[in-house]
Amino acid sequence: MWETRPRKYKSVLFQVCVFILMMELAERLSYYGINQGLKNFMQEIGWSLVSASALKSTWTSICYLTPLFGAYLADERWGRFRTILTFGIWYCVGDFLVAIAAYPTIMTNSAAVNPV
Repeated sequence: MWETRPRKYKSVLFQVCVFILMMELAERLSYYGINQGLKNFMQEIGWSLVSASALKSTWTSICYLTPLFGAYLADERWGRFRTILTFGIWYCVGDFLVAIAAYPTIMTNSAAVNPV
């Protein structure tokens, strides 16, 4: 009986919803993963507690303000799917750069950002 039933979702809407939900899940996991360790990472490479806290606060503020810019782009310029895909790729590149910067060889060779 179950093998002969036709697929329930034939429209593209289901695939689009899955795409958006997966992108949002990846974005949230990435944000909270970076947010927890950013201050400790900056202190590890030589930044003071005050500077590391200020950078983390600035980064958090930018993360909460950029959706306004993204909403403008999605509504007025690019459309929602192109905007989601573009910023998703941008987020992946940023995550990749953070991962490369945290590589132990780079951190021990003092090739990181100079402390403030």
